[in-house]
Amino acid sequence: MLRVVTYGQTNEPGDIDVSPEAFQALHSGEFPRAMTWQLAKCPDTGTLRYHFQTEANVWWTSLWVRNPRVPVTKLEVKSANHASYVALQRGGDGTLTDGGGFGESSFTLRITGMDGQVVEDQLPGFSPGRSSPRPSSSSECSTSQKPASSVCTASATS
Repeated sequence: MLRVVTYGQTNEPGDIDVSPEAFQALHSGEFPRAMTWQLAKCPDTGTLRYHFQTEANVWWTSLWVRNPRVPVTKLEVKSANHASYVALQRGGDGTLTDGGGFGESSFTLRITGMDGQVVEDQLPGFSPGRSSPRPSSSSECSTSQKPASSVCTASATS
């Protein structure tokens, strides 16, 4: 089993990007390689985190979702700049970007996983180039134990 960080954005729908080490383990010289793959639930690698790009700011916000248990199919934000949830755009490197930015106050992120699971987190703000863990109150709801149709919410204070 190997961990895929980005998928579906490379050359064709369903393509995956793997580390050079994983590529070497899979590569046997033929091109194109006949291969099938399937997604599997990842082992627990720690708490869900939001890592904001170094250039992120209140007018242009971009981040990665780290340590999800299942692939993230959609990330939405409700913020000072968006009264209703707005979907972020996925980049080829796995970033999720809001071209209008989150604004200058707290915001709520809503993540939808490939299995339909939904997680909502309210955060007081962000620091560019830094990683923000899920709010501490999120420990009361473990998304890995929730059914696919569940919504798990948490909020943080500054």
